[in-house]
Amino acid sequence: MKKTTIGNSIRKFMEESTRTKKARADRECVMGLFNDYLANYGELESNVERDPIIVMAPISKLRPSHFRQFVCWFVIQKVLDRDKSQYVPVLRDFAQWLVESKVVGKAISKEILEMLDELQGEPERCEKMTGLLHEFANRDMPTSAEWRQDPKSYARKAAVLKAIHHEKPQRILDGYFTVARTGPGALWLRPGDPDDDEEDLAPRKSSGPEIGPVQVPAEAAKLARVGDRLCAAIGKMSDFWKLLETGGVYPG
Repeated sequence: MKKTTIGNSIRKFMEESTRTKKARADRECVMGLFNDYLANYGELESNVERDPIIVMAPISKLRPSHFRQFVCWFVIQKVLDRDKSQYVPVLRDFAQWLVESKVVGKAISKEILEMLDELQGEPERCEKMTGLLHEFANRDMPTSAEWRQDPKSYARKAAVLKAIHHEKPQRILDGYFTVARTGPGALWLRPGDPDDDEEDLAPRKSSGPEIGPVQVPAEAAKLARVGDRLCAAIGKMSDFWKLLETGGVYPG
């Protein structure tokens, strides 16, 4: 008997009828990206030289960790959509379809569904927090419109504004940090292991000393959760840490 592959399961799920055209479009978008993620980052047998890419690994190789890394890293790091609300619901429908079609066992499906329920709303939260931190770190800088109009003038103006608004930090730390605790308008962070792979976002305990308070906008502090991971550069000032540069925010 021919084994069911991950690629075939994704294709069959995408061919299932949906209630609306938007649901169809969301399913095609999300599952197409999930397929590409699995082929390129999932460490699964795939034919990446074909178009479309085919994930040839058996469905038994699909693990909850694939869903988690797709939602918590790939969607945030690689996908440019501002609205990321459709990713978890579509993946949840897929996981439910897998068990209803008897493609996977109830135990593994239950584990996947519980994990996706925990991640509901997380891509949207992290996307909003990323934008707030970026705006805050660049609040005294020229606008992106000024850069597009005249990059050289932008660079000169940025240098002047930095000299006016930015006291030189006593110390700078750059890399991945884990949120240790939150407060009104501030975060306390723990630096990550410099040897950590940026794609490895599995939950982990941080044991290093807290760094803070790191000033952030109040709305971002409210959105932040203990265990969140963020990419940033922070500078030590006289009595606080200043957010200098920011990257993505990833769920804990």
